[in-house]
Amino acid sequence: PEHASIFQSLSTDGIVNLTIETNLDSLMINKKKIVYQPATVRIQTTSNIDIIHEVKVSARGRSRRKYCDFPPLKLKFSKKGLADLGLSTNYKSIKLVTHCTDGAAAQNNVLEEYLAYKLYNEITDNSFKVQLVHINYIDSSTGTSSEKFGILIENTDEMAERLGGEENETMGLPVSAYDKDQLNKFAVFQYMIGNEDWRLNFLRNAKLVKVPSGKILPIPYDFDAAGLVNADYAKPDRDLRLKSVLQRQFMGDFANKKERTAVIEFFLAKKEALLETVGNCEQMDQAGKATAIAYLNTFFEVIENKSILNKAIPLRG
Repeated sequence: PEHASIFQSLSTDGIVNLTIETNLDSLMINKKKIVYQPATVRIQTTSNIDIIHEVKVSARGRSRRKYCDFPPLKLKFSKKGLADLGLSTNYKSIKLVTHCTDGAAAQNNVLEEYLAYKLYNEITDNSFKVQLVHINYIDSSTGTSSEKFGILIENTDEMAERLGGEENETMGLPVSAYDKDQLNKFAVFQYMIGNEDWRLNFLRNAKLVKVPSGKILPIPYDFDAAGLVNADYAKPDRDLRLKSVLQRQFMGDFANKKERTAVIEFFLAKKEALLETVGNCEQMDQAGKATAIAYLNTFFEVIENKSILNKAIPLRG
């Protein structure tokens, strides 16, 4: 669409085919630094016509750059290239979640992390939009290629504008600063997918959006440490004394039973839709879907049983 952002132009219910051509040796050598290098991105349209962008690409992320063979990437599109296609020049960069290592397990982890984003989209529009992509990586220095899944993530400023607010980077905000309903849904969602790798106090794996009401919306991202994904390299949280990434620890803070009941009833009402989200992930095989559904069902078993709920998700947690 005219004047759409580059992310909006790529958004579809299906999967988008991309080719990224760059010097992969140089990218790997510099993966622990923020060093941009030239790359060519070819986007295959439904009419099989390639749209070509000359971009800058760099490794990104804090932890994955250290332990992944292939780091997550950031793509910076040129203002002129976007304008020539009639696209908006306001949001020129996109984050790309990539495979961490070679092999089927790493590919499944990308799909499982994509699923986590889609589950949160089902819970609330106050979330990052994502687009699943199939990428053909071409090493410009050797001509060799490989095909992998990836996830494009909506630009943070673009997401904040869509929600009618702006990003806030203030650390250590009190609970009273947040939209409490969104904060509670955020915390229960993280518990549902078995993710403890977040801290709002210092903005670990969360963005904050301040809306006109003055309240703060917490927006989660980066779910590779979650039990739902169960990546080989993920480690349980030592501070919480967890022994497995499949274990859950509630990290929210319900003020009273009424507050907790309202959010629990919301998740119970969403149960069928959430499980359908898993079933509708066409790229995930049946075994992967069955594992994801089984893991989510253990969450619903907790919130459907009052005696278990009181221990697992306590008040003033």
